[in-house]
Amino acid sequence: MDKVNLQEFLEAEIKRANAVTKEGDRKAMAQGRLSVLEAILRVVDKGTRPNAPQDLGVAEAINDLLQAIRLIKPHQTFWRLGPEASGQAEASK
Repeated sequence: MDKVNLQEFLEAEIKRANAVTKEGDRKAMAQGRLSVLEAILRVVDKGTRPNAPQDLGVAEAINDLLQAIRLIKPHQTFWRLGPEASGQAEASK
């Protein structure tokens, strides 16, 4: 997934989370999801959206988890992955 696709995915998920209108646990879950998605979007799109140190902390915590469970390599950063990082660009040539 390249940066543009990641941004589009995050924006769609943010829209879905914002659409939850039920009160109670479902609304609280949507708000928690929303805060994580918005933090990641601000980190991914740092050129046009301001981000706070807390945003980077959320993204780094998720990245550390992905590395720990070996979904990404120790030197990789999920918000910088794309065809170039994974070797897909070379495979498609």
